[in-house]
Amino acid sequence: MLKQTVNAAEFAATAEGTGVFARHEIDVLKEILRDCEHDPANTYVIDAERDGSALRGFSIYGRTPMTDFGWDVYWIVVAKNQQGRGLGKQLLDRAEQAIMAHDKRAVLRIETSSLPEYAPARKLYLKCGYEKTGTIPDFYKAGDSLMLFHKLISR
Repeated sequence: MLKQTVNAAEFAATAEGTGVFARHEIDVLKEILRDCEHDPANTYVIDAERDGSALRGFSIYGRTPMTDFGWDVYWIVVAKNQQGRGLGKQLLDRAEQAIMAHDKRAVLRIETSSLPEYAPARKLYLKCGYEKTGTIPDFYKAGDSLMLFHKLISR
């Protein structure tokens, strides 16, 4: 599994720069990144894509607690100036490949928002073979539903 050293400020700035994530989402990302920096036993896997020293994008995923082969994809972030070039797909593909290097079977789960600014992400998930599993209306707040996607992979 890929376990990369991260600069929390750099990763948070990249996510903020997309203009998509709300302040509380960035705060949660910072908390996850702090866990990755300070707790070697954390279960998050981070995969970063760089162009020289510039962070182009990253994914954060990990095993789903209390499951035999469940995985959660927590974050797929592509820098605003890198969007539309296939990097999101690359990051998802790499996560799947890393998981399959250790497991024979996995179910990947992605939760996302129904808000319009998340439409490109939802389109990416479908393009990458994820199925829309369900929706919980007004989950995050009135007018912002949780949309759940999943994909079964095996070798």
